[in-house]
Amino acid sequence: LADCSLKEHFLRLREAQAPGIPQTELMRYVGDAAEALDFLYDNHSLQHLDVKPENILIISNRAKLGDFGLVKHLYERSASLVGGLTPTYAPPELFEGKPNRNSDQYSLALVYMQMLTGTLPFTATNTAQIAAQHLHGVPDLSALPKPQRPVIARALSKDPLKRFENCCAMVTALQEAIRTADLPASPPSKPAASATSFPGADQA
Repeated sequence: LADCSLKEHFLRLREAQAPGIPQTELMRYVGDAAEALDFLYDNHSLQHLDVKPENILIISNRAKLGDFGLVKHLYERSASLVGGLTPTYAPPELFEGKPNRNSDQYSLALVYMQMLTGTLPFTATNTAQIAAQHLHGVPDLSALPKPQRPVIARALSKDPLKRFENCCAMVTALQEAIRTADLPASPPSKPAASATSFPGADQA
């Protein structure tokens, strides 16, 4: 019933020679997804565990989260059993079968970078290589605007406890990075003139 998925929207823009989804529009979608993911954890202790462009649906210019087939309650005994994950967007702890409250944040950060720039921070040709890069590789964030790189780098921390406290906090940090980058540069301050620099000052 959605208009399209985030991935479909992205591919249409790529066909039109755009690098990705425009910044302001993408932030709206990522913000919507972040609110939904935080609601799942804050109210039900759930992690979606399959956050990817195909599962973020666009309806009337807003984003909705779909496909809850892998959702896990973090405090149930079966929470460590994670199968059927999508390796491209999976955080390192999922490859070890240990979902965390910040697992979805990692995936959302990957979605954001790909939808904005058309690239991912890890490149691999098979599942084993993808897993190794998520577990041990250093993400290449050079495609992102420079002010945004520290934000995404934190969200992609190998240690889930070093990520932001929740998905919305990551979005807030991104918004601040974007705002700061858009501020006009301050003109260089002029040194104060001394009294002797004025005409006739030496006769005063």
